[in-house]
Amino acid sequence: MSATFEALLDVLAANPRTAACVAEHRARSGGRARFGARTLKVDGRMFAMPFEGALVVKLTEARVAELVAARVGAPFDPGHGRKMKAWLAVPPRDAAPTWLELVLEAHTLAAADTKRRTR
Repeated sequence: MSATFEALLDVLAANPRTAACVAEHRARSGGRARFGARTLKVDGRMFAMPFEGALVVKLTEARVAELVAARVGAPFDPGHGRKMKAWLAVPPRDAAPTWLELVLEAHTLAAADTKRRTR
């Protein structure tokens, strides 16, 4: 895992909204990995992960398309040649503010989706 992602985890650990997700993430160090990387989850729903030096976040398909058009990142391809339309891979350039904003956005979406499913 990159030092940039670890620094992001430190910031998220200090945020009351995301601290539990980071604690769970760090506790699973020997557990099963998805897409070959440790994922951040909220109530069991994946919303972010490191992958080959990039940050990968789950957003809406429309939001991913918007960010791809703005050249913030690219649709995520976990290696099988099929891009995942609701997942965005963001390279580490200017990582701290952009990565943090995107992780918080992805967390909000995953938490809202979890609440809808439990009603």
